[in-house]
Amino acid sequence: MKYNHARRGFQLVIVAVLLAPVTAQAHLFHFAGLQMQETQMARDFRVVKELIEWRDKYFDVATEVYRGEVRRRVPNPTEPGFLLKARYQRTFPTPPLKNLAQQLDDRYGTAIDPWIEARLVARDEEGVKAGLRVLFYFHIREVLDALVSHEERPPVVRQLFGVLTDYLFTAFEIHLALTNRPTYLQVKDTLEHLREAAGLTDPPTPRPDEVRRLRTRLLSLLARTLDRRIAPVVPS
Repeated sequence: MKYNHARRGFQLVIVAVLLAPVTAQAHLFHFAGLQMQETQMARDFRVVKELIEWRDKYFDVATEVYRGEVRRRVPNPTEPGFLLKARYQRTFPTPPLKNLAQQLDDRYGTAIDPWIEARLVARDEEGVKAGLRVLFYFHIREVLDALVSHEERPPVVRQLFGVLTDYLFTAFEIHLALTNRPTYLQVKDTLEHLREAAGLTDPPTPRPDEVRRLRTRLLSLLARTLDRRIAPVVPS
């Protein structure tokens, strides 16, 4: 019973501090007039990241979030209650992080899920985040491929670019800014040029060939930062 009360109080703290709505202005990859498209995958990542970065290191709850046993839902001002809900209480638009990692492991021969599970047990904060960065790399790759495929549909391109900036901010921006400043600046510069080549500036001047070149450059920059024990082969 004492555990349940403590857990309930902890969830209230999450509601008040951890899970406040994310604003596009909060990061350096934001562009004027372009809304960041926050995804469920990014919401789950942020919860895991914050839980294991806190002084008390809530790896047990982070494991539940990773496995999808509790997840962050989109805040609704008219609906009271916790922002962390048990799986049976809420339908989510994407599978939990663990399922996504397992899918990538099956598809690419990576070891994302066993790595993250082992790092959670070991209470290894940096190891968990390294595993999740590999997961986000592959999803960034898929978003960039979709960006190329839908280059003639400006509304779709704009939405995809919003998802791309959300993924980069969530998994890479702070990490690179603190640990690899040269790569961070190159990623930021490449993203700015990609926005221009995708026709998201005023006036719009789409350059499909340049989009393809910048896609390859961005993926190459990110791939250099990944732990190859988790993903020995990283397709670009």
